[in-house]
Amino acid sequence: MALCLGYTNGVYDAMGASTMHTGTIEVIAFPCDGDNDEPCPPCLTLALKQASDGQIYYLTTAQHRYNIQEQLDSIMLIAESANNSYKQWITVVGRIFWRDHNACIDVERIQTNNISSLCDEWNVLQFRSHMGYSPDEYYTQHYRLTSDTVINGQIFRKLYKENSYSGTMREGTNRDIYYVPAESTHEYLLYAFNAQVGDTLSNLWVEGYQQEVFNERYADGWTMIVREIQETTPRTYILSYTCEGCSYPYYNKAIVWLEGVGYPAGPIGSDIPFDFEIFMPQLLCAYKNGEQVYVSNMGEQYGCEYNYNPDSTPSDTIPLYIKDGPGSSTVEPVDPNEIIAKLILDELQMKEYLHTIIDYNLTKAPAANSSPAVKHVNPVVAADSFTDSETVTLTESGRYFLEMSHPDWDYTIVGTFVYNALQGLETVENSQSACTKELREGQLLIRQGEQLYTPTGIRIQ
Repeated sequence: MALCLGYTNGVYDAMGASTMHTGTIEVIAFPCDGDNDEPCPPCLTLALKQASDGQIYYLTTAQHRYNIQEQLDSIMLIAESANNSYKQWITVVGRIFWRDHNACIDVERIQTNNISSLCDEWNVLQFRSHMGYSPDEYYTQHYRLTSDTVINGQIFRKLYKENSYSGTMREGTNRDIYYVPAESTHEYLLYAFNAQVGDTLSNLWVEGYQQEVFNERYADGWTMIVREIQETTPRTYILSYTCEGCSYPYYNKAIVWLEGVGYPAGPIGSDIPFDFEIFMPQLLCAYKNGEQVYVSNMGEQYGCEYNYNPDSTPSDTIPLYIKDGPGSSTVEPVDPNEIIAKLILDELQMKEYLHTIIDYNLTKAPAANSSPAVKHVNPVVAADSFTDSETVTLTESGRYFLEMSHPDWDYTIVGTFVYNALQGLETVENSQSACTKELREGQLLIRQGEQLYTPTGIRIQ
């Protein structure tokens, strides 16, 4: 097969403007421009079949665009190895011209493997459980799609969890996303955002852990039915799997997709079976091309980045400033040898060294979902006076405002801080034996002494 590419003599549209076209690549016969009495060589070339109307555009490039020529050559080789087809979306930017009634594009830029139906970065809240003996550890894990790679003749984008390679993804032509796990060559269907209620989807990747536990039975993926599509923002897909006669609790369960975002536990789901909620990671925020496009309820409460290690108890000093009066622009920090305020876990601790009575007023900003049409007054959390020190226990996450004053002052002292309720987890003293995890016939169980529990707390032994 010859690759008939190169600049062809044609006439640009009147304005000669660059336009963008998205579709799939086909390898087809190059249009013959020879005389009718001369044979045309068996020449194949690349063409773009536009997604919107099926229009065929022959792809070529002007002289000196060597980088574009190399991209076209690479795509040609991949397409030839896949029976002259390249069933992935591709976006081409260039000028349209016509040659013997054939539409052509003088290619200026190519964007391959544009996974347009899914985010490309995810912040996921993970935790390590200490089984109640001390506060759990929370940390934010970052997933991201990076560079391209070729697997089985298809171009994929690599997925990384922090600096750990987690597999690859690609998008098909029907908002279908495919996934090849790390250390595997099997391609699973990860998402199908054009699926309809009642559709049966096979070869599904259904989170991580059970794929390993049942690698013999489900080596080719799961088969599930789209039971419901909820018109939320983004839309919510609910798929279910039913196993007649199965006794384990993770059978006959549902999985959830968020349109364009992925699993509520991250881009490839959790490492544990279905809805064992006490071990489930939680997606905080998701991004596309560097812009935040999704934030979960957990993300609204704790932000897109949250980390808490009980072994290093946070002891944050709250910046305090002197405020002279309404409209004052004074930004004068308070001498820490006179008054300080700290947030230690769920306690606001105030201490004065002036040996006098300090009046304080602690308020909290209204919830983010409060009606913007109503003028809100910050509700008072605590208000009192103290000498030496005072401690206020916080129970709700949010932004707090602290104001301290004295009758002899012609100013007030103010401070602002944000409290996350996850910091308020307390250490629980327990003399019972430590808990351990067991895997029994594919089911994850928790052992405490001689007793066995499901991860949801149901005692089975």
